[in-house]
Amino acid sequence: MKKVLALFVLAACTPLDLHARFSCATDADCGSGYHCVPRFSGSGLCFLAAECNEAETCNGADDNCDGRVDETFPGKDDACTAAELGPCSTGATACVLGDLVCRSTVEPMTESCDSIDNDCDGTVDDGFDLTSDDLNCGACGVICAQGTQCRASHCVEADCDDNVDNDSNGARDCLDPACLGQVCSEATLPVWHCGFRFYDGGVMPFDAGTMDSGVPDAGDFDGGEVDAGVTDAGIPDSGWDGSSQRGCFPPENRCDDGRDEDGDGETDCEDDDCAGLQCASGKVCTNHACPP
Repeated sequence: MKKVLALFVLAACTPLDLHARFSCATDADCGSGYHCVPRFSGSGLCFLAAECNEAETCNGADDNCDGRVDETFPGKDDACTAAELGPCSTGATACVLGDLVCRSTVEPMTESCDSIDNDCDGTVDDGFDLTSDDLNCGACGVICAQGTQCRASHCVEADCDDNVDNDSNGARDCLDPACLGQVCSEATLPVWHCGFRFYDGGVMPFDAGTMDSGVPDAGDFDGGEVDAGVTDAGIPDSGWDGSSQRGCFPPENRCDDGRDEDGDGETDCEDDDCAGLQCASGKVCTNHACPP
């Protein structure tokens, strides 16, 4: 019976809080070596005689044991401007090694495109190129629609083979200046590109042998002379009387006629398409030039 009672008593015991303080009104209420320290909120607690200081130090601790921390430093927690850059300059005064200093209350974050210096390095939206970023074109959050891409801070036509005016500027595919030089057909190899060249009203790249009303042809092509401005009497040729046309053209393949057949702004050997093909001297285009 005694053993059972002893076990019951042990099971009912709870650990003591070794940091617990006795309440007191005077030193007499505390044990030997302790004294009663008044609390700011009222009454008092017993502390060892050497445990508390009379003066508070600016250190983030309750030195005088009155229940308050750094209460003799009224500037603590006041808003201030820290030495950090950007948003991280927002700060509050704090006690550090006995002195009040301004410490940042904002941590650097990964930079986002939001016109804020999130990483606090002194540069807003660094890492984002608003001139070419399809998700932030010209300004943060401006997303280029499908079929367009960001160029020079504007969303312009990029899909030049879908028969859709993707950038809604009134011109689709090769009729849009933004498509110049872009792929417009992959139906055959090598692929065709959007070009810009001059015609005399027709659509055929070659003459059918009919004379111009200006300078006669030298065969199936104009002889390089400018037409007189009048369309052919027969099938229109690819003459150069001033009328402009944008279109989808095959790669340059005649590299000895001084013309830009594919409308990419490069003539004969200047065009990469002519590399290795015969040029005006009878040799082949090499290094973007016609060897003499």
